[in-house]
Amino acid sequence: MKTVSNPILSVSLSLCFWFINLLFILKYSLRFSSLLTILSISFFSLYTIAAIQLYKKRLGQQRINKSKHFKYFYIGLVVIMAIFFIWINVKTDAYKLHVDRWSALAGGIQAVLKGQYTYTVADHLGGRTSNLPGLFIIGLPFFLMKDVGLLQVFTFLLISYLIYDYFDQNYEKLFALLLILSSPAYYWEIFVKSDLMSNLILVMTFLIYWQKKLPKKSFDKPFSLGIITGILLFTRLIVLIPFEIFLFQEFIKTSTKNKRKFIVALMLTIIFIWLPILYTIESFKTFIHYNPFSLQSSQIPFIWLVFFLLVPLFVASRIGHDLDKKILFSGIFLLLPVLYNFIDLITKIGFERSFIGSVFDISYFNMALAFVILSIPKVINKYGNKKI
Repeated sequence: MKTVSNPILSVSLSLCFWFINLLFILKYSLRFSSLLTILSISFFSLYTIAAIQLYKKRLGQQRINKSKHFKYFYIGLVVIMAIFFIWINVKTDAYKLHVDRWSALAGGIQAVLKGQYTYTVADHLGGRTSNLPGLFIIGLPFFLMKDVGLLQVFTFLLISYLIYDYFDQNYEKLFALLLILSSPAYYWEIFVKSDLMSNLILVMTFLIYWQKKLPKKSFDKPFSLGIITGILLFTRLIVLIPFEIFLFQEFIKTSTKNKRKFIVALMLTIIFIWLPILYTIESFKTFIHYNPFSLQSSQIPFIWLVFFLLVPLFVASRIGHDLDKKILFSGIFLLLPVLYNFIDLITKIGFERSFIGSVFDISYFNMALAFVILSIPKVINKYGNKKI
């Protein structure tokens, strides 16, 4: 593939991190005052520049890498923040939130348990869930704990562990963790009990650990892979993109026997998780009018949807087995359809209605955020003038 220089990559990823968080700062600070908006944007911009530059200069790197107490510091920081996030969940009155992701998930699970068709059940804002049944399975333990917002606490612990395991140097681990903990977009996910970023963190964690466990042999356990893939694929349609990038090339190269086992396990899992919902449908007409696929695909024209799903297949065939590249390109291709839709909507109805009026949901950008954060330290350290 085309050679891209390290500065271009690192600047581009840094800008992605800055841009996603800037949207949240701008949207919510404008509700208070213009002065607060200017100060908030200025502070976060300076912070992002300073953080990236200090990391590039390796300030304190040797001391941090050689520290015998780093592990305890890292665990302590994660535990403190997890307790803080639990406190936020407990103190937040979910019914006063103007975001309905939590109630769409909780209401969807409750409907399935009661034998109701979940896609006609209204949430606390009068909307309807577009979640696929795989997300109901993931959210069920937290629903039984009386707070689906605790899913965000769980995935914070999960990505904290992933960061510690994925990066080799303490310096990288600390930097990646601090990027998450300094992200206004991530705190928005916590405060409103949104499952969106958590969904992608779960997908990312599984794909990374599966590749690390079975490097170049992802399909050596086709039944297990098919079952987990079936559940995660049917959480949100967009997660197909990282699955394509991580698994497509190996699927093509694996044996026909493994392909068959994977497909059988995948199809059986899909049937199993859909049966409780399909059983409750009153009529085919009801399903046509109320189904999650039309809701999830309505944000982007069909031809562009196909384009954004096909291009990752081409990229997957070119990047080999490099885990860092798979994470990087997953983030890029999760970001592109959201960015396209955002720009397209602005050109049609204007910035004020799209952004300020919330016609466009900026939280969709958070789907790429975890991948971007994991890529920034690696890009700065690794690529240089190499082919990616």
